[in-house]
Amino acid sequence: MQASAEGSYIVLPLNDEKTRADCLFSVNGKDFIVYIEEINQHAKHSTPVIQISWNLKSILVCNQTGTSLLDLKSPFSNKFLQNIAKLISESSSEASQHPTGKGDFLISAKILDQIEHIGWDKLVGVSSDFSEISLQALDKANRQHVLNVKLKSGNLEFIADFPLSFAFTWDEDKTVKDIYESFLNQIEDFQEFWDVMEELDNACWVLEPENPSRKATYRKIAVVPNVSLKIDVDPKHPRLFPAITWLGSESMVFSFREKVLDRIEVSIFFSFKTILILIVLFLQLWENVEPIHSNLERLLDLTLPSKEERKDDVDNYDLTCCICYTERLNGEVPSKTCDNPQCGQSFHNYCLYEWLRSLIQTRRQGNKVFGTCPVCEQPISCKPPENQ
Repeated sequence: MQASAEGSYIVLPLNDEKTRADCLFSVNGKDFIVYIEEINQHAKHSTPVIQISWNLKSILVCNQTGTSLLDLKSPFSNKFLQNIAKLISESSSEASQHPTGKGDFLISAKILDQIEHIGWDKLVGVSSDFSEISLQALDKANRQHVLNVKLKSGNLEFIADFPLSFAFTWDEDKTVKDIYESFLNQIEDFQEFWDVMEELDNACWVLEPENPSRKATYRKIAVVPNVSLKIDVDPKHPRLFPAITWLGSESMVFSFREKVLDRIEVSIFFSFKTILILIVLFLQLWENVEPIHSNLERLLDLTLPSKEERKDDVDNYDLTCCICYTERLNGEVPSKTCDNPQCGQSFHNYCLYEWLRSLIQTRRQGNKVFGTCPVCEQPISCKPPENQ
C-alpha cells in the first residue's frame, strides 16, 4: 500500500506485463476503484485508458481544479497515482461545497449503478455531466426506440419517441429496471400504431412529414395532382376511422367529397338521409382490419399514388410553390391550389397568405382572406397560417 497526503492506494496488476491493473484508492474515508490500462507501453508518451467507478464519477464532474493526469510518461508511476488521489480529494471537497449539485450527481450515480440490472447493451448514451442517459429497446418489428432520462433539480424527466407522453412517476423507491420495464410495456402498447403508420409510408406518397419520427401521428398523402389528404391517426385506436382533412383545389376537393357521399347514399337507398345515418353508415363502410390506404381507395374508388409513381410522373405532381419557388417551407409542401382549371398552380399557405395581405384589393371575411391568384389573377382565398 502506498500513502500520500491526499490518501492511500493499492495497485493490483491484472496481467504479467503489468500494463493493466485495478487500483483501490482510499480518500477521506471512502474507497474508489480505478481501472488503468497502458496503451503503447514503449512509446515516448504513453496514453492510459482509465475507467472509474460510478461513485467516483459522481464527484469528479464537480471538479473545478483541472488536475492533469495525462502528462506523465507512465500511468503506473507513483506521481501519476498520487495525482489521481489528489484529484479525488480535490473533487470531494468541491462537491461538498455544492450540496444541491452533489445530490443530483449522487442520484445519477445511483441510476448508472443500476444499469447492470437491465444490461449495459441497453445504454446508448451518457451526457458529459452524467445528468442524462439514453436507453434503447427493439420492438417486435425490430424498430429501435430511445428513452432519454434527464436529471433536473432532483427530479427525473423522461423523453421517449412515443406518440403520447411517456407515463412514469419517479420516486426514490423506483429503480432503473422499473423505468425500463415501463418503457418496454409502453412500446408494446404502440405496436399497432407504428404498424399502421408504416403501412401508410410504404403504400402511399407521403408529402409530410418529410422524415416522420415515431412521435408523428399524421401523414399528408398525395391523392391526385393538386389534391392531398391529411390523415390524423389516433395512437390508442389506430385502425379506427382517422380524422381527415382535404387540401388543394376547392373544386376538386368538393368532387371527392361528393364521391364519398354518393357511395354512402347508394348504401342507404330507401332510407332516411339524415346526417347521423350518413356518419353511421360511413363508419360501417370502414373495415378496421384493413390498412387505412385500402379503405380510402375503396371509398374514393381510385388507387393512391406511391413514391415510385412520383418518379414516373414528375410533371403532374409538381410540388413547387409559385411564389417562393421551393418545394418545402418549414418542412411543409404547397397545400393551396388555384381553382382555375387553366391555372392550377400551387402555393404554400404562408406564401399565399402573405401575398394576399400585400394586395390593396384584398378583403377579409371571418378567418379567411380573399384576393386574386398571383399567376392567373382569378379569385383565390386562404386562411391564416396556423402559427399566426
